[in-house]
Amino acid sequence: MARGKQANAFRIFRITIDCLMLSLFFYLMGYRVFRGLMDHAVAGITLFVLIFIHVYLNRAFYLHLFQGKYPLPRLLFAVIAVALLIDFVLMAAGSVMLSGAVFAFMPPQTQLGHEIHLQANAAGFLLISMHLGLHLYPKFKGWFTKRGIIRYLPLFLVLLLILGVYCFDRASLLTDLLLTYERKPSLGDPAGFIMTYFGVLTGFAAFGGLLLHYAHAITMKRSQARSQTQAQAQAKP
Repeated sequence: MARGKQANAFRIFRITIDCLMLSLFFYLMGYRVFRGLMDHAVAGITLFVLIFIHVYLNRAFYLHLFQGKYPLPRLLFAVIAVALLIDFVLMAAGSVMLSGAVFAFMPPQTQLGHEIHLQANAAGFLLISMHLGLHLYPKFKGWFTKRGIIRYLPLFLVLLLILGVYCFDRASLLTDLLLTYERKPSLGDPAGFIMTYFGVLTGFAAFGGLLLHYAHAITMKRSQARSQTQAQAQAKP
């Protein structure tokens, strides 16, 4: 009984860390809307502390990366998780290279730091969205399965992805990814920013779920084909 309570408390703690990370990332992406350089810096430092805690809590995943087989679903999780980890390192490097704009004891900010910061933040937001979609997919699949409408799940995810691509274009995130330095359109007040970036988050989470959906489907087909081949081989005299 005590172990069950501890496990539940630990699960709540992990979910809380994840929610705080996502909320802070959301806030940091809205620097043009939520003005305040010092607030931005403090939120960024807090985010990196939470990222460190998150990685530590999930250390078993990274320690077993080179163990066992890699069916498509596991490969998908691994690729996105490792890409996110690399992106976080780049994000931290870019932030340190820009920290002179806030803290006098740090080196002066550099153009390279600014470019790394822009690209890593934009890529990180998309990767986090996809990572979230991988973890939420089983819940959506269960909901659709219980109601007997599982065949409509891919269509639902595609519609969300279309919304995400529209919001991605509206937020001009491609400008940051490609460093084109085009003038970004105003997203209006904080509500406009939140709606647009929530659309990006939802759409690319759906994209992650869509990738996992077809990764499972392909893996299942391969498994069935392998079983049929083995059965035919055994049936031969």
